[in-house]
Amino acid sequence: MNLTIADLLTTSRILLIPPCLYGFYSPNLAIKKSALVLYIFLSVTDFLDGYYARISKTESKLGAILDPLADKWFVLSSMITLLDMKILKGLPILLIFITLFRETFVIGLRNIAALKKIDIPSSFSGKMKTLLQMFGLNFLFLNISIKTPCPLVYQAGMIMLILGTIFSLISCRQYFRIFSKT
Repeated sequence: MNLTIADLLTTSRILLIPPCLYGFYSPNLAIKKSALVLYIFLSVTDFLDGYYARISKTESKLGAILDPLADKWFVLSSMITLLDMKILKGLPILLIFITLFRETFVIGLRNIAALKKIDIPSSFSGKMKTLLQMFGLNFLFLNISIKTPCPLVYQAGMIMLILGTIFSLISCRQYFRIFSKT
């Protein structure tokens, strides 16, 4: 099997999630800042791999499977890390449960659809969900990677996560409506 550049970007994102998130646990601010730079890079590769695959016409079945999984692992493991670090508590825990439900529900729908040879393409609301979650998580990790955390940075991150959750529910409904028509 030949891996495309897009496949390599996706695979590197998956492999670098654990060491990246582990870096945020360090008491050393320089290590946290390095983890933040890596985190931002991983967030950007989420958009670069798909973009590169489309423009270079090297989309692959492996990429079609791994990319959405990498997104889900990245977002959910980031949320769980922030929960463990006591950055997310109270209402944000509900956001994690909604995200977890939505992701497993959509994976299930897509798998059933694939068995029926039906393609359920990504939706605009699903892409907005991912974009808002990525930006929100970047803001929250930025806030723990600076010497003096800023309440406005935290609030901006939380607002983006809340908006991402709203788009998550919208896209979940859209996927279900498309699936139920088949």
